[in-house]
Amino acid sequence: MNAERTPADILESALASNVVALLRFETGGGQPIANSAWIERFGAVPTIWPNLFLEEDRPIAKGLVARPGQSAELRLAPSTAPSASPPPIEGSAPASTAVRVALQTVSIDRGTALLAIPIPPGPSDVLSESLERERALGEMRMRFLSLVSHEFRTPLTVILSSSELLEHYGEAWSAAKRKSHFLRLQNAVTTMTTLLDNVSFLGRAESGKLENAPDAISLRRVVESVCEDLSALRGPDQPVHVRIDPPDASAIFDPRILRAVLSNLVSNALRFSPPSSAVTISVTYSPESLELAIEDHGTGISASESDRVWEPFERGSNAIGIPGSGLGLAIVRRCMELVGGSAALLSNPDGQGTRAVVKIPLGDRPT
Repeated sequence: MNAERTPADILESALASNVVALLRFETGGGQPIANSAWIERFGAVPTIWPNLFLEEDRPIAKGLVARPGQSAELRLAPSTAPSASPPPIEGSAPASTAVRVALQTVSIDRGTALLAIPIPPGPSDVLSESLERERALGEMRMRFLSLVSHEFRTPLTVILSSSELLEHYGEAWSAAKRKSHFLRLQNAVTTMTTLLDNVSFLGRAESGKLENAPDAISLRRVVESVCEDLSALRGPDQPVHVRIDPPDASAIFDPRILRAVLSNLVSNALRFSPPSSAVTISVTYSPESLELAIEDHGTGISASESDRVWEPFERGSNAIGIPGSGLGLAIVRRCMELVGGSAALLSNPDGQGTRAVVKIPLGDRPT
């Protein structure tokens, strides 16, 4: 005679049947494992799994996993929502509207399971999503104004002081001293230009106006152009090594997106490195994928902050005293969401600094 099945046995059987879409989180953390029902309805899980959801819903999703037995209704991010949308029906929200899902967390053997059921859209979803988008953009504008008042003050002060000193004492100074002040001017202008470019780029991404427009590009030309634009951030004796495999590789990819990703990752590497330590840019191309790796030997990023720093205006605890806006990694993440790629911050193999790795598929890209 078979032993009576416990509620835990029944739950495990239901989870194993692949009827319910779920993510399985092993005890101790790490990337969750999606079952086939999840992948069929919602697609693959991104490297940073909370990115499945809209930005403002991500803290709730993390809280669900941390406290089994809780439930909530959240919205999938646009990059995952279309694959989860049910067939359109009369009066339903358009496909671009974020899909809502009912979530429940349960304790299972050796971890936690996050169960998800799509909620059919209603007529009010279009208005609520539009209002939510406007609220988010309004908040970003306010944070930008605060950022400008703070981050522009230092470079403007540098520009004013160095220009006045050069005007009054430049002819009596040595060539080396004049050059140091010219470098300060160039660095300050680069800082301000980068900030304005980042805010403009992120604003287009948040409002849905950033498009993926692939074109034939020389990878070496793009990398060298980015390095030239950021030359003012380099220390006097700071080497930047560029490795491109194959050396003459060309790719079909949006040059604006590639420049945005490289500019922000390389500028971070330069800012967070000692003035004389090397920064290495590695680009590996194949017809199926493009991989970028930017390595530095700076202060590194702690594992506890490796997720948070991808959010707009967030910076790591190692950023004290280092100029920056907290927008660079957010832009990299938005670019990866647009092209279906992934980005991660890892510790350098030698234990010093950070290795930023970006992987971009070059097959069927979203447009």
